Parts: sequence; structure tokens; C-alpha cells
Amino acid sequence: MHLLASGADPVLVPTWIGAIAAVLAAAVAGFALIPAALQVRQNSKQIAAAAIREAQDSEDQTRPYVGMDVVPSIAGGRSFDLIIENFGRTTARDVRIGLANSGFGAQSQDDALGPALARVFAKPFDLSPGARRRLFWHMPDDPNAQPPGAKGAPTAETVVATYQWQPGSDRETRYYEEPYPYELTDWPTIIPRPFAGAEAPGRSDDPNKHLRNIGHGIRAVAHHAGEQYR
Repeated sequence: MHLLASGADPVLVPTWIGAIAAVLAAAVAGFALIPAALQVRQNSKQIAAAAIREAQDSEDQTRPYVGMDVVPSIAGGRSFDLIIENFGRTTARDVRIGLANSGFGAQSQDDALGPALARVFAKPFDLSPGARRRLFWHMPDDPNAQPPGAKGAPTAETVVATYQWQPGSDRETRYYEEPYPYELTDWPTIIPRPFAGAEAPGRSDDPNKHLRNIGHGIRAVAHHAGEQYR
């Protein structure tokens, strides 16, 4: 009676109710889809992040790694050598070696090593996987040496290696920089030096002295070989 009294058509009432129900059902369905859409978006982000990590991991495993170390020189004494080595699995291209705070040059009046380093490192080079180069690096001032004066690179500096990697497959060339700080003031004092063996007494032309010196040398070699495994 109320619907008829308000002027509503009783025939259209079910239609209105159905329309309202359809709108409500659509709204409910829409709200129900929001969490699913958010989950899809989150999954897409996670997949993209995982793909980036996998690509980075693959690159980290295949790229070149150029490392440097300053070690006691094979020349003996208090001198040092620089070792440059590619620890990676691909070739390091356009390797350049420089000093962060200065340049290569003569450390004393008669220093020929410093200018030689400048000439060598003026030209970039490539390092294949596992390749290494060892160079005379620093010879401290020794009053007993001829000529006297420090030679080579400075006593304390940061040597920097820059290099490139070409991944291929139309990917961009990668550029890397590896700094290696060093300080050699006290190292010559604390680094063990090999012992060449005792010197037998006697005249220099005595054949028995020569044989005794050989025996001392062999014992020194055996001693050093054993110390390698201690």
C-alpha cells in the first residue's frame, strides 16, 4: 500500500531491486579484485627484481677482476715489486695503471725506474683471465747502493687500476676502477728475508771452502722449503 501510495509502479519495483543488486554485486566483485590486483603487481615486482639479481650474479661471475699487490721484490734487499693480475673469467680491456695523488717520475737524481714506469703505464694494455704482470716498483734510499737515492714509485700512495669489460650481445661496455693504497715505510723492517746460508772460512781459492759453501747453501734451501709448510 505504501508503494502504491507514493506513486511507484509495482510492476517496476522488482526491476529496480535487480538493478540495485547488480550494482552492489559489481561493487563487491570490484573490491574483491583489488587484493588480487595488488598481489599480481607485487609478484611482478618480485619477478623483475629476481631477474635483475640473476643478471647481476651472472655478470659478477663472468666479469674480469683486476687486482694489485705490492710484495717483496725478487731482486732482494729492501725493494718491492708490483703484481697486477686478472682474477676474473674474461679479458680486462684497456687496463690503465696510475697514482691517485701524484704521477710517475724520478724519485731521486739518478732514478731511472720512475720514468720507466711512467713510459710503461702511458700505454693501456689487456689482461686475459689468469694473466699477471710483475714489475719493479719501489727501491728505497740505500746509502750503500750505487747510485744512491730512492727509485721507482713513491713510498706511500694509492695505485689505481681502471679497465673495461665488453659483455657482448649488444650490452653496454662496463667500466671498473680498483684503488689499492699502500705504505712501505716499515714493511722492509718486518718482512722476513731469505737466508742464503753461512759462509765458510778460508781462502777464496780453496776448493774445500767452495764445497763447504755449497753444503751450507743446500741446507739453507732445505730450511726455507720446510718453513713454507709450517
